[in-house]
Amino acid sequence: MHFLNKKLFIHIPKTGGSWLEHNLNKYSDDKKYTIKESRRDNFGIRGKISTQKHNLLAEYKYLLKKKYNSYDVFTIIRNPVSRLISYYFSPDIWKVETSSGTKHINEDQIKFDINFFQKICNDALTCCDYINEDFSPNVLRFNLRSYIQYYRNKILTNVDIYRFENFEFEVSKLLKNHSFKINLENIKKKVYASNNSEKKKSLEKSLEVKQVVERSKHIVDLELFYN
Repeated sequence: MHFLNKKLFIHIPKTGGSWLEHNLNKYSDDKKYTIKESRRDNFGIRGKISTQKHNLLAEYKYLLKKKYNSYDVFTIIRNPVSRLISYYFSPDIWKVETSSGTKHINEDQIKFDINFFQKICNDALTCCDYINEDFSPNVLRFNLRSYIQYYRNKILTNVDIYRFENFEFEVSKLLKNHSFKINLENIKKKVYASNNSEKKKSLEKSLEVKQVVERSKHIVDLELFYN
């Protein structure tokens, strides 16, 4: 999200970013639009600078050109195990087309398949990818060992990082540091409710699930931010 006071929010999927963008929209020149086929009150974002809801920092750097260096950047990260589990249960993944329109499958009806989870791990970008101002598709062509080494040697600078864990406290810091004012009254209801199901909590404790994440490129997020 692009802000009028020369700030950028890098919205990494499944980090509570939609709640934050909804509440900070009044400070932004981006426009929200409704995604009709989404089961929840989901929305997209476009603006003079922003081209989508989940723009990478590297995309903003390209779009802003010389102006980029005058911007403050912030983001919210999340432990990749819980982030990818949340990704697995995303309503937009579990939908089917019927004669009467799009039908979404309820979370409690979704069976967990470790092979499909592994595919999601392979396909989803890491938090590091989103906040790497020099990111390019070439990075994704590295083999796993080279990819991990690339980020071990890469210095991810100029990004103010907050954590999804202890969300209310972290967002309070973010608002203070970046001079935003919003009502935090509904924060637990909106953000925590969809991420605290017993099924998700159980999977976060699963050794098999953790091993899939640790053997994927998302190990870089664990190493750099959660070691």
